[in-house]
Amino acid sequence: MNNMDNAAAQTSVTLKDTTANPGPMGLMAFGMCTLLLNVALAGYAHIDSLLLMVEIFSGGLLQAVAGVLEWRKGNTFGCFTFVSAGFLWIELAGQLILPQTGIWHTGPAPVTEGLFLLCWTAISGALFIGVVKMRQRALQIVLGMVTVLFLLASAGAFTGNKTISLISDYVGIMTGVMSISVALKQLLEEVDKVHPH
Repeated sequence: MNNMDNAAAQTSVTLKDTTANPGPMGLMAFGMCTLLLNVALAGYAHIDSLLLMVEIFSGGLLQAVAGVLEWRKGNTFGCFTFVSAGFLWIELAGQLILPQTGIWHTGPAPVTEGLFLLCWTAISGALFIGVVKMRQRALQIVLGMVTVLFLLASAGAFTGNKTISLISDYVGIMTGVMSISVALKQLLEEVDKVHPH
């Protein structure tokens, strides 16, 4: 092997990821849906067709798209989080829509709903541990609040206790506001990277 062949064999190629960060989009969709649903559950608004469309399209499809874009960037954590949360919102919308269509005549039984929410408590708790390891303070707060939200919602479903459910709704409102704040902060940080002063 001559020197030219040796130099060619040692050449390495570095690929630079120039795709946009889908995180703010996914967080904004999650925050908006969480805020609006919990405002309605707390009794300050009605669950209507607009809220259901926001759940299906922003909460469901937009978050799933954000998750697929995270997958494209090689971010397994972001992919899992956004795709799973996206389908959670579609499931929640279906829970509200199906009894109205005649396809399914009743909503979920309290035990079924409690178990469903308890599963999501475990999932969000695991995601919280993940962001603790990543040392991302803002996401730690959001996922910590999400975990508490699911735990309270689960307890409210199991017990039928309206006070626990109302506390859960207020935690949900705060979680939505926090998620929207983190999304906007990340978005503005991205703007600063692309367009520095």
